[in-house]
Amino acid sequence: MPSTHSEADQYELVQLTDRDKITFTRLQNSQSWRGRLSADDYVVREAVLGKSKIASSKVNRLLVFMFKRKGDDTPLASIELLIRKGWKFDYENGEVVRHQVLTGCIGGVFTYPENRGKGYARIMVDKLVEIAKRDLLGPDGFTFLYSEVGEYYAKSGFKSFAVDLIHVPLKDHETIGVDEKLDDKFELIRYHQFEPYLDVYREQLNNEIVEKVKKDHKSRVTLTPTADIIDWFHLRSKYISYKMFHEQNDNERIDFANESYEQITSKFDSLSPRQFGLKLVNEKNELVGYIVWTFDWLSHEENYATVLKIVVLDGYDRDSFSIKLLKLLRQYLLKNDENEGQITNRIVLWESEIPSTVKNFLVEEWKSSSGIENGSRSAILLHDPSDNERLVEGSLIWEGNDKLSWF
Repeated sequence: MPSTHSEADQYELVQLTDRDKITFTRLQNSQSWRGRLSADDYVVREAVLGKSKIASSKVNRLLVFMFKRKGDDTPLASIELLIRKGWKFDYENGEVVRHQVLTGCIGGVFTYPENRGKGYARIMVDKLVEIAKRDLLGPDGFTFLYSEVGEYYAKSGFKSFAVDLIHVPLKDHETIGVDEKLDDKFELIRYHQFEPYLDVYREQLNNEIVEKVKKDHKSRVTLTPTADIIDWFHLRSKYISYKMFHEQNDNERIDFANESYEQITSKFDSLSPRQFGLKLVNEKNELVGYIVWTFDWLSHEENYATVLKIVVLDGYDRDSFSIKLLKLLRQYLLKNDENEGQITNRIVLWESEIPSTVKNFLVEEWKSSSGIENGSRSAILLHDPSDNERLVEGSLIWEGNDKLSWF
């Protein structure tokens, strides 16, 4: 097993640009992550996601790497890195300063079955972090990931910040207050219409973090939230729905290989599901808050709604309006059949998304299950050694460790 520095030097990580080689790596890791899709459909989905703005702009980029022995082109494993903008807030000379940094989320860590048990995954991650620090993100950025194997990446310097899940049941015979009269004025938000709402959240998040740093002088890092992130989740959901329910209709066929991102999203717009959010407004029709979700499929008959973000604007009680938004989402899912006759059997939230009072309401009033182990364990590594030391000791904080940052 290659474990020493000299042994690790026998291997290299090569960025792939050749489409056939990228397809090969994704055919391999489809074994783990294709879900309801065939291996070929999974490969196409990843190519479609690669066309999205979060993965193909000048700054936001999705890079694919192959791990191999030097002098030998035989692929041993593969890994991906999604580069996005981030913020770092520091208390400097009596004021809060926000620095723009680059972040990289590691995904697609996959050692081909015949090569397992040799320590390749850890070497591959270590090499990607080195490349990220040196060439891609710089020494002031940070790298993070979502581990499916517990504390495996701790030996590569990553600090885990696990977030449990809450499952809200959505079964007709168990629902409580489904026919409750909700007087709040709300509007549904359609697919690909989230930019103004994320703009509001981005400004509010900035202000909230500035106030926290002013108060305790602790530095903070976070991913910069944008609508491109939301669109990536929804593109993923739309693609799976298309493959499961729409592809057989000749008038709904999409040429994913040759059509542009804009053409694909335009055609997706008319296909279910169409609604991925709802907003509350006041009597002056001003925004009070909103909730945005995505759909994940268990089978051809069942799906669940995963909450991506709940935002309540400053000046409104976060607890009560978060509950109102969840009530509206729950009623909408139970009363609207928008997913080709499937049953939406639960709502899933990351516990970091809601205050403890809202969690208590979900558990006590809606009989929700909390403390469910998250199969994606959050972990982060600050590139600056002193920053990473402060992270470990608690004087530097990772904000926004929630589903919205997931890849």
